[in-house]
Amino acid sequence: MKKRIIIGLLGIGLLACDNDTIQHEELFIDSSNTLNIYETKLNTPNNISLSMDAVLSDSRCPEGAMCIWAGNAKARYLLSVNGSNDTIVLNTHQGPEFPSDTTLHGYTFNLEEISPYPHIDKSIEYINYSSRVTISKE
Repeated sequence: MKKRIIIGLLGIGLLACDNDTIQHEELFIDSSNTLNIYETKLNTPNNISLSMDAVLSDSRCPEGAMCIWAGNAKARYLLSVNGSNDTIVLNTHQGPEFPSDTTLHGYTFNLEEISPYPHIDKSIEYINYSSRVTISKE
């Protein structure tokens, strides 16, 4: 009997979940957008979605340390434009080996920063990463 009650409650719980009610924040064109790790933002009029999928590396020189170079943080984004899916990798360091921008489907994506910035005395919890990306229409 208990087994049937539990199964019934699980079924009701599953029926109560409605994926159509998931809310996404707006993705702005010609403006700066802050994305948290694993967050997706949508621009419905232009049929674009962008997700910050991963921080692939973070070798930036921590505050409080003396380093030979500034280092680099690299993030991966999942992009969908009119149903076409792409992966974008952007860097904080810039330059030919560390591109901070890319153009796809008539839009330029420019990484402004990845936060938080490392500190010599603090470790960064992965879930606390976010980034600021500007999207402009070509």
